Amino acid sequence: MENKFEDPGSVLNEREKWETYIVAHLCHELKIPGNQVAKMLDISPAGISRILKRADELGWLQVRVVEPANINFKDYSLQLQKLFGLKDVRLIQGDQGIFDYSPIEAHNLEPVVSRAFRERGNKNVGWTDLALQSVREAITGELTRKAALYLDERIQDDDSLFISWGRTMRGVVSHLKPTRTLANLKVAPMIGFRGLKIDPFDANTLVSDIAYIYGSQNYYCIPFPAVFQQGEAKVSKAITKYSKIWNDTIKPLMDGATIAITSIGVASKESHAVLTGLVNVKEVERMQSRGAIGEINSWFFDNNGNEMLDESEEEIFPLGFGLKRLKNMVEGNKTVILTAGVTHHRVDVIYAALIGKLANVLITDHITAKSLIERKTQK
Repeated sequence: MENKFEDPGSVLNEREKWETYIVAHLCHELKIPGNQVAKMLDISPAGISRILKRADELGWLQVRVVEPANINFKDYSLQLQKLFGLKDVRLIQGDQGIFDYSPIEAHNLEPVVSRAFRERGNKNVGWTDLALQSVREAITGELTRKAALYLDERIQDDDSLFISWGRTMRGVVSHLKPTRTLANLKVAPMIGFRGLKIDPFDANTLVSDIAYIYGSQNYYCIPFPAVFQQGEAKVSKAITKYSKIWNDTIKPLMDGATIAITSIGVASKESHAVLTGLVNVKEVERMQSRGAIGEINSWFFDNNGNEMLDESEEEIFPLGFGLKRLKNMVEGNKTVILTAGVTHHRVDVIYAALIGKLANVLITDHITAKSLIERKTQK
């Protein structure tokens, strides 16, 4: 019997192709349970099963085996530690083709992607782009697996762990396989809520997942919006000044943090904060005009890793851990783990974060590591 999926280009329409790719990516690469994906995309659980079966028949679900490479990871790690004053570095094998590739940012597959395929997908996206994007996500999966292994090695029963948000952090949590119970572990988010709906990428959701995995009941949330928009500065300041929850619980927890793990973003109109509706494009462009190149949890920073906030009522105000606390942790010899890399467009922001002392542990790929070393030694 002829396989009706033999020629996906002629059998599936654009919406079906886009839908199949998205569901397979969320379920298999980000390891989000099918029932959660069903809610995110407003598809029935049975529909998710049918789509995954379709992806399998199409041959879109593949196991990636990394070819052994003649790469001296230890040498790269030691150089990075010495050049940037890092406590530790862990590397995975990167891919030069993927590193050089400029991915189409519409593939930043957050829950907002449900809109994308309901509109029949992005017609500007070719299937070569999708294939390259799939490989990129597979490498990112290896990166988050490495970060999860490192976190499990380092975390102790008396630690206070803070975690960022987003797909990379969801990947880290999905790969956690605890080697012991940590009943006294405290876990808290670095930022407030992204929205009113349950969101698997939200830091507050990740916190409860980590606590459950390690058998701890000591998990906390920040019961405030992640970002206050233009003109809301007074509200944000009032919370940090007068809120009993903030001053009696959240702030002391933050001040006592012993481990933090975060990803990093590029300041652009396709950034995580813009795609999720937390920050508008004009605000990002305004921050770029002032010299912003990257952001962590919507705290923008310049090419020296300096935080960019002012007292203007036009400024956005993220609410949470902040960059100053990250620097304080590094100065206090606490552990701040930065998990990022894979493509060339993150090199500048990783470099800025490292010279700005926003992290002292780096989990990345060997090509990003090489680029950072070359840039540092050319200075």
